[in-house]
Amino acid sequence: MKSEICQRIERLRQWMRASGYDACVIVHANPHLGEYIEPHYQARRWFSGFTGSAGTLVVTADAAGLWTDSRYYLQAGFQLEGTGIGLMRQEEAPAIDRWLCRCTQGRPRVAMDASLVAAHVWQTWSQTLQLYDDGSYWNLWTDRPLPENGPAFVHPMQWAGETAADKLQRLHAWMRSQCAGPSVLVAGCLDEIAWLLNLRGHDLDDSPLLRAYLVVQSRPEGWSARLFAAPEALGTEVRSYLNDLQVGWSNYSEFESGLALGDSRPTALCDGACLTWRVWSALRAAGCVVQQCQSPLAGWKSVKNETELAGIRAAMVKDGVMWVRFLREFVQRAGDGRDWTESYVVERLRQLKASQPDFWGESFSTIAAYAGHGAVVHYAVTPETDCRIGDSSLLLVDTGTQYLHGTTDMTRTLACGRLTKEERRDYTLVMKSHIALARAVFPEGTPASAVDGIARQPLWREAVDFKHGTGHGVGAFLNVHEGPVRVSPASRMCLAPGMVTSDEPGLYRESEHGVRIENLLEVVPYKSTGFGRFLQFNVLTLCPMDLRPLLPELLDAGEKAWLNAYHLRVRNALAPYLTEEENQWLTHYAYEI
Repeated sequence: MKSEICQRIERLRQWMRASGYDACVIVHANPHLGEYIEPHYQARRWFSGFTGSAGTLVVTADAAGLWTDSRYYLQAGFQLEGTGIGLMRQEEAPAIDRWLCRCTQGRPRVAMDASLVAAHVWQTWSQTLQLYDDGSYWNLWTDRPLPENGPAFVHPMQWAGETAADKLQRLHAWMRSQCAGPSVLVAGCLDEIAWLLNLRGHDLDDSPLLRAYLVVQSRPEGWSARLFAAPEALGTEVRSYLNDLQVGWSNYSEFESGLALGDSRPTALCDGACLTWRVWSALRAAGCVVQQCQSPLAGWKSVKNETELAGIRAAMVKDGVMWVRFLREFVQRAGDGRDWTESYVVERLRQLKASQPDFWGESFSTIAAYAGHGAVVHYAVTPETDCRIGDSSLLLVDTGTQYLHGTTDMTRTLACGRLTKEERRDYTLVMKSHIALARAVFPEGTPASAVDGIARQPLWREAVDFKHGTGHGVGAFLNVHEGPVRVSPASRMCLAPGMVTSDEPGLYRESEHGVRIENLLEVVPYKSTGFGRFLQFNVLTLCPMDLRPLLPELLDAGEKAWLNAYHLRVRNALAPYLTEEENQWLTHYAYEI
């Protein structure tokens, strides 16, 4: 495989020389700039061999680098070894545009596919680079997979809680507040379109999304909208639904020509971080006056209504039942005749999930990482790395489910037998960090970076840390990673009631072990005083913690009380859905400390 990557890079350089380019930048993106990329658009993976979900490949005549973040340093180091592509640690390396200027000693001619690059990135890099919209390097990928177009379906009011008509009217009111005259908004983020229209689809593996664009026009007399999607994805029911909603539809391939909006010259309300340079340019070519502004859709979507929260809570019960059955099998695995490997854990969890009502699919590929593999934050088992789970060390399992009414994501780190003092200490420190965030109280308007610091205090006191965020937003039968909610050192957004975030601190020791514990939390009011309104969290996840690795002497009374109360809540919530034997086992496993 490494020799194939070298050959692909050489063919790319030949294409660059023939085309007159000094460099080529290949991003990991699709035209909708989402995190989840279909195989059809994974050119960066094909050229570099790096399989992580974030990273950019940059190739010049005599150098190549792969920029990625700290979640993937170990993985990228292994996958890039022997390819001639250097690992550029994003937190330490120079920015790509500066690196290119330094390598080429000038203002280089750089090829990029503008249909995959955010407008604000293109605008920024254009100040120092000569950028050319050229994606013909795709032709080098001769066995490129075709895009898939599955059937779209209506997400019913039973789980949506707000009609699409009301959401569109809300968007029209916002557009009128931004511009007194005619205006147009192009929605390109797939989860925003799905939320706004109460539609879901089958076009991505783990997210129920429809590949589409939505163009909304606002005038003083009202709004109009047109959805651009593959005709085969829009069945009779969906077309009837769109007609009732007074939303027109056209072929996905007609999107750019559909931006020719006549002589009205509307103001295009655009977010340069959410639309590609190709779309941005098409709007300007259509005569629109482009006005940079932040779309409200992501923020609206992140605040769940009570119906959406009820669906998420129902999903947590189903996941909790599934997890209890898995944990019982795992703890009692000795002598069951099965070969417990990482791949078997992945498959067994999927089987148990699929047995639950309203199961749609997994929300991401399950991480089952034993011993040293746990230190690879986004480890993915392969036939080459798959290993047997022994009778020592830790197993990190990070998994999530898509139910028709909610999305889940949880991580448990499990004792596999004998543990070292360091493994137990690390586990206990992560548990303290997890509890610190779950118990946090903070004033409304506090930046999420400050909330992140609350979670890290137990680790920082021991001079250890983790390099990923503590929490990310989660959708309501949408993406398992959902912006703008993000609890991390760099996050400037503020949490608000109705938002859902993960709580997933970790601690990783290369080649030894990894620990991560994750629940989902709902932001709820705490109390209002003369000093303002304060917020706290309500835990949504219903899954027992593994208490066996804990060093109880490192927990204070408040932390022990939180764990005991959490396990009591888990036992009570899941009891009606478990057998008598399963309930007895759970009581024994989730005991009081």
